[in-house]
Amino acid sequence: MFRTVSVVSLIALLCVLIALSGCISPENLEGVTGGPSVTESPTPGSTDGGPAGEQSTDQTVKDIVVPIATPQSGYVETPYGYVAYTGMKTAPRLVVQDIKAETNDLGEKYITGRIKNEGSSRIDHITLTVNLYNSNGNLLGNAVSSAHYLGPGKVWRFTTGTFPSKEFSFFEVAEIFVA
Repeated sequence: MFRTVSVVSLIALLCVLIALSGCISPENLEGVTGGPSVTESPTPGSTDGGPAGEQSTDQTVKDIVVPIATPQSGYVETPYGYVAYTGMKTAPRLVVQDIKAETNDLGEKYITGRIKNEGSSRIDHITLTVNLYNSNGNLLGNAVSSAHYLGPGKVWRFTTGTFPSKEFSFFEVAEIFVA
């Protein structure tokens, strides 16, 4: 009788563990708040901090100061799993420099540029997301680039992955996520 009860209990416990496996995401962990936030960058030459304007593939955008909102704590998904982080003491100050669309030898486009950390603390993780548009202003997709450990005063020369240039017309910085 005792053996039957313990076997049934063990089976019930295993069923619960199997049912819960894979169902817990970083958002479900207790005591952790925050996550990626969308940040708009100012239009070149403007002082109102409004959303970025359209950039053609021939135009180079220089020195955009990007205010960044950082979550207090959370997780960043990386190719090797989730990495926990806690918020920065001060909001980072980033300047996006010389961002432009370029074409490789195969006719594929990619976005290049530089981001300077003008803040006083190291940025452990930074991801730049660029929206790609056709000539009608319809979103075609995104180009992304990430880096780790950008120190104060340092410059990150980024290059996004390539994308087909058939319909591509212009881009805008959609988000700069830092942790």
